[in-house]
Amino acid sequence: MSTLISRQALQSPRSAAGILGLSRFSNTRRTELALKVSSVMPEGLRDNCITYFTQGGSGAVETAIKFVRKITGRSQIVAFHGDYHGVWCGAVSLTTGDQYREGYGPFIPGVIHVPYPYCYRCCFGMEYPSCGVQCAKYVDYVLNTPYTAADDVGAVIFEPQQGEGGYVIPPPEYIPMLKEACEKHGALLIADEVQAGAGRSGKMWSIEYSGVVPDMITWGKGMGSDVPMAGLTMRRDLGEKIRESSQPNTFAANALSAAVCMTNIDILTEDDNALIRRAGELGEHIKGLLNEGAKDTRTIGDVRGRGLFIGIEMVKDKETKEPLDLDSIVQIIMGLLRRGMVMVPCGRFGNVFRFMPPLVLTKEHAEKACEILLDAVKEVEK
Repeated sequence: MSTLISRQALQSPRSAAGILGLSRFSNTRRTELALKVSSVMPEGLRDNCITYFTQGGSGAVETAIKFVRKITGRSQIVAFHGDYHGVWCGAVSLTTGDQYREGYGPFIPGVIHVPYPYCYRCCFGMEYPSCGVQCAKYVDYVLNTPYTAADDVGAVIFEPQQGEGGYVIPPPEYIPMLKEACEKHGALLIADEVQAGAGRSGKMWSIEYSGVVPDMITWGKGMGSDVPMAGLTMRRDLGEKIRESSQPNTFAANALSAAVCMTNIDILTEDDNALIRRAGELGEHIKGLLNEGAKDTRTIGDVRGRGLFIGIEMVKDKETKEPLDLDSIVQIIMGLLRRGMVMVPCGRFGNVFRFMPPLVLTKEHAEKACEILLDAVKEVEK
């Protein structure tokens, strides 16, 4: 671990830069990064938080699990059907994808899974908004009703925009209702922003659309781009309950990764967040093109998302919503490849194409991509 430290970090690494879990020897880049990360957190966490750096999203989630148990003295964690939180021992216990779990059990105890607000395929058989956001009421029921076995919940972890589960966006009332249920139970709320954060949604953090301030945020991917960089950022008062130097991580926020991450943050936030705002505007344009084009197809059932985080759900029949078969999905993928375009499906049935290009995508390239996708879909439908 580097012995090059700033004067501030030497005097008080926690108060000066909000760095948690390191030895008292840091490096100047790590200290600077902690300050910069703090400055771009959602209002309410901004400049009032402590960050623990890791190399990847799975590590950030593992850290969250460990810290929640220490901070709250509770052992249970609530996660959601369809969520992806990583693949290490604790993180995969929260993740629900069969391909990540099969053969790797038993998983850590104390994990409770509840339905994600997936309006296109509501597990309660209801429709929004007449449902009254039943999915949020169900979480409140689990957390705050006796005899549900959720009697020791320390935190609820969720993706404000669900990624691997199908690029699903909750209704606007959902996250405030979720936060209220957590507060009633005394549980922390953790927003997993590893995939949807760093400007992809059209805001720096996708939870900012809700106006809710989470107690913790896990982040990664776009913050480091091609270098190992992720972290767990939490309210300062929570971080102060973790003993200094109790969580060493040798290469986390090394000087090179920290410098790259700071540069990425500068690019995202320069010119009053111009690149982030552009992602939101371009995303709306793309959804408009895809929704219009979907009218002439039999198999595009739903187009959803925010910013450059868009899901296109493929179905056999728009009325029954039966998922499109794997053979047809593969044919579409091959048709895209022949046209020089790569799209990777996701979702519970493997039938959701995800549109998640670089934030610097040009409008012309975006329009061409929509044209290619619609053309490939229609070819398979014939």
